[in-house]
Amino acid sequence: MHIRNWLVRNLVIFGAVAYSALICYLSIGRISVPDQIHFNYSDKIGHFLAYFGLTVVWFTCFFVLYKKSNNQSLVFAIFFSVIFGILMEVLQSWLTDYRTADWFDIMANTIGALLAGIAIKYNLKYIEQIKNRWW
Repeated sequence: MHIRNWLVRNLVIFGAVAYSALICYLSIGRISVPDQIHFNYSDKIGHFLAYFGLTVVWFTCFFVLYKKSNNQSLVFAIFFSVIFGILMEVLQSWLTDYRTADWFDIMANTIGALLAGIAIKYNLKYIEQIKNRWW
């Protein structure tokens, strides 16, 4: 039982850090998007989905790893995701000459994080059941 808990906890933190690193790479790296995928506001949808996922991943990390309460974990995850999104936009304009910061990207990031928070809050009963089954 202890090995399973150790493994799950390490996978959770690895997943959160890896997902954050992926967003960092996609935010700052020189990425070309195929024309077939590019349509009006496609990047905003991408921002929304990325930060929705980031909030879910970090909520899981705080909830499982640090044994914070539901509300604390949720507030920490939303706060982290919004600050991370703002930081990525600022770094885009400071560190690259091929990207610029965009307020609409920050809004899409924030909306993604907030809607993830609402989805998590709405499903906390089920999340508790899963947590109790695994830990």
